[in-house]
Amino acid sequence: MLGILVLIILIFGSIGIHNKKHADPPAAQPTAAEQQQQPKQEQKEAPKKAQPAPNTPQIALDGIQIKKNSWGEPQLHLDIRNTDAEKTIDKYRIVVYAFDSNGLLIKSSINEATCYHGSGESPIAPGETLKNTRTWTLHGFDNGQKFRAKVIYLHYTDNTEWKAASGQDISLTGTIS
Repeated sequence: MLGILVLIILIFGSIGIHNKKHADPPAAQPTAAEQQQQPKQEQKEAPKKAQPAPNTPQIALDGIQIKKNSWGEPQLHLDIRNTDAEKTIDKYRIVVYAFDSNGLLIKSSINEATCYHGSGESPIAPGETLKNTRTWTLHGFDNGQKFRAKVIYLHYTDNTEWKAASGQDISLTGTIS
């Protein structure tokens, strides 16, 4: 038994020595001249203004409020903040999903739609928050207890636009108060 243990130790020890001999050499260190050139190259590059990644949404949903109107239909209010430092949002579109008390997605009692489509055209200046300015009445979703509002489109005053790509989710969920 002891002999087998010694044999295993010798085999693994020789593999380790073999691997060290054939390992990649350490990365070459820059010469003094190269080290002096690096700061000059860094100085040549002007500091760039931080830009958001392509198709990064410049909006945030800061608040959601859902109340029933006198006919029992849910009404949605959103607090929408423009996080862009330069551009004014002039149009936006949302979709709203309604869920029952068990958390199951419900369809509209009017047209069997699985979501409500809403839009707004109130300008939102850079850094500004639009609070409770726009109300959407969610016709046909009277049985909804929980609602998820999601921004899917933005239009700016300079005629640029943003559309949600797969995986982008700017949403907020709320319940009837």
